[in-house]
Amino acid sequence: MPNNAGQGRSPADIRAVFSQNLKELMAASPNVPALCRELSLNRTQFNRYLASESFPRPDILQKICLHFGLDARILLQPLSELKNEPSKAQTFYGLHEFLNMRQGNVPEHLFPSGFYVFSRHNFIYPDTFIQGIVHVYRKDGMTYITGREPIFEMRKQSLPIDKYTREFRGMVLAMDTGLDMLVSRRRFMTGSFHFVAPVPSL
Repeated sequence: MPNNAGQGRSPADIRAVFSQNLKELMAASPNVPALCRELSLNRTQFNRYLASESFPRPDILQKICLHFGLDARILLQPLSELKNEPSKAQTFYGLHEFLNMRQGNVPEHLFPSGFYVFSRHNFIYPDTFIQGIVHVYRKDGMTYITGREPIFEMRKQSLPIDKYTREFRGMVLAMDTGLDMLVSRRRFMTGSFHFVAPVPSL
């Protein structure tokens, strides 16, 4: 982001940028009450953000950014500028030649968007298995995966059981013989790496 991104603009102008960004982000899922419940946000205050009347506190801004997969630049830069920036994959010190992170890297026919049931070893009790549901979706040509840890597993670890804490997200990369999935909960908690490959029908 340019160092002078916010210079020469009034607070009202800056609030208007953030408000417009929020409106564009909410266009895909315009259910404000549901979003406020999920992120534990005050609905009245959130409506003030949408109306260009105030800014969020840093902790609230972090929740909003994490939910939409963005960063604090949404305060100052129009969403269109952020989406049109060169892919970060091209700046990872040449890793784009080793990791397939280009747009459209996972074709829809290879791994369709939708909901999937998964089974995996329990991280704490490896002799048992956990089942859950994940959502595979695409955004800007990239493939992502999201879901929530089972409530009973969070309780076993004495962790909060709210949706925000239980949620995990990750990205899907195409390999020569299958798909890689790098997944983590917020703040890099309980990260995991998965490889899946097609098998012949029996």
